[in-house]
Amino acid sequence: MSDKKPSSPVRLFVVDDHPLFTSLLAEIVADDQDLKIVGTAQSAKSAIEALRTTETDIVVLDLMLPDMSGIEVIEVLRRENLANKIVVCSGVGTQEAIEMAYSLGAHAFIEKTANVQEFISTLKGVAAGESPMTPRVSRILRELVRRKAVTKPLCPDDIGILRMLARHETIKTIASEMGLSSSAVYKARERIAERIGATGPRDLYLMAARLGLLTTDGGELQERSIPEPPAEVGTAKPVA
Repeated sequence: MSDKKPSSPVRLFVVDDHPLFTSLLAEIVADDQDLKIVGTAQSAKSAIEALRTTETDIVVLDLMLPDMSGIEVIEVLRRENLANKIVVCSGVGTQEAIEMAYSLGAHAFIEKTANVQEFISTLKGVAAGESPMTPRVSRILRELVRRKAVTKPLCPDDIGILRMLARHETIKTIASEMGLSSSAVYKARERIAERIGATGPRDLYLMAARLGLLTTDGGELQERSIPEPPAEVGTAKPVA
C-alpha cells in the first residue's frame, strides 16, 4: 500500500445500499483530513444521476445493488466519463468479480472485511495515481493475464443478460429490455455459457452469484438461496 500523500482533500462518492456501511465510512473519513465524502447513493440509478452533476475524485462502489449490479455501473461510469477513478468495495470478493471489475476499468478492489488502515491506504494510493492491491488480488490478476490469451471475457451486454436470466426474466422480457431480438438473446445465452464453461443452468446462476448480480432482501447472497432456474433458462436452442 502507498504512503504517498495525495492532493487534499480527495473527494469520495459512495455507492452502497447499506446505510450502516456508509455511516461507518463517513466516521472513518471524518478523522482523516485528506479525504472527504461529497455524495452518497443507495442505488445504481440514483448514483449515476447524481454523478452527472457531482465532481468527484473516487467513486467507492459496492457490487450488490438493488437495481443494477456494480459491474454494470462501472461500465456506465466509464462510458459516460462520470468517474475519474473507481474503487470497488464489496463483500463479493470472488475471483470472477475481481477479474470483471478490473477488466471494465476499476482502479482497485478491496473487500469489506479489510481493516481501516488498509482501506484508507487503498483510497489514498488510488488518488495518488497508483494501483494498490492485496496479494490475493495480485495473484488473481496474474492468473487472468495468463488465461486471457485463450478465453474471452463477458461483455457488458452479456452481464446484463446474465443478471436478468438469474432473476427469472423470460427471453421475451430480456429481449424487450435490452432492445434485442429473442434470437439474439438465445445466442447471447449460449455465448455466455461457452465463455464461462457452463454445462447447465445452475452454472449460469452460480456465475451470476460470483459476480454479485444476485441479491436477497437482506442484501447478502448465499449459494443455498439461489433457486433452481425455470425450464426456459436452460441452454437448449429454441425450436424453429
